[in-house]
Amino acid sequence: MSGQPLRPDDERRVGVAIIGGGISGLSAAHRLDQRGAEAGHGRPYLVLEAESRLGGRIETLHQDSFLIEAGPDSLVTQKPTGLELCRELGIDRELVAPRATTAAATSIVHRGRLRPLPEGLQMVVPTRARPVLGSSLFSARGKAALLAERFRRPRTAVGDIQDDDEALGEFITRRFGREAFERVVEPIVGGLFCADAAGLSVALTAPRLREFESRWGSVTRGTLQALKVAARGRAGSPPPPAQVALAAGMGRLVERLAESLDPAALETDTKVQRILFDRTAKLFRLELEHRPAIESRAVILACPGPAA
Repeated sequence: MSGQPLRPDDERRVGVAIIGGGISGLSAAHRLDQRGAEAGHGRPYLVLEAESRLGGRIETLHQDSFLIEAGPDSLVTQKPTGLELCRELGIDRELVAPRATTAAATSIVHRGRLRPLPEGLQMVVPTRARPVLGSSLFSARGKAALLAERFRRPRTAVGDIQDDDEALGEFITRRFGREAFERVVEPIVGGLFCADAAGLSVALTAPRLREFESRWGSVTRGTLQALKVAARGRAGSPPPPAQVALAAGMGRLVERLAESLDPAALETDTKVQRILFDRTAKLFRLELEHRPAIESRAVILACPGPAA
């Protein structure tokens, strides 16, 4: 969106101030562009990023002949919003699935060695017992805890979905045991979200697992039922990949988002120190470090929780 020429008194006035230039802030600006946000109060929006680069946790590094992801390295296909964003930006054809090899697609470092994730393990759900029993990733106690999940009683009566949320670490440990969380979920989900997996919301990060426990009384039984339904729907076609990535790295998503926005509405090296609200004028005033203050009609906090 091309910004309208601003009068001198409008230079630091915006409709929406977006604090944080990571994927959340850039996506918010993209959505405002889609909705055709009217200026009304200076620029329609302004993204304020404290660091010298956009993208936040997402960063792709190129060193020698290697592509290295410093943050999230893929998109989960079960959550379609990321794929839809790629389509909107015209980079969906750049998405690639993990290359099929004879080796396990995912390995976990445990006790100084790479241990392959057992075949038939849907994230942490065992759909085949034999590979789990032969895995070097889990102890005998850990294997027993994984395979016994289908026999554990659900948290609530079958068919009732609990209203209160639960931490992901508590949920996985309760259903599959401590080893399943520490050796599978924590490294994979923690790396995917760039966060401490133990404290993440299970309702937001793994809603299907909670749904399966509530509906079937067991996450394993629910997963097996879902796989049967999906297999019937595919009619012999291979299952879709669980994750996809951009061939040029996830930094490509940030790059394309930034290219789609008005460059004058993206400010890096801009740290917000304080937010005030004028109840009379119904305006926010954002005081910045080493820069003039900004007035806005609305504020979106798209920065990390501690900063917010």
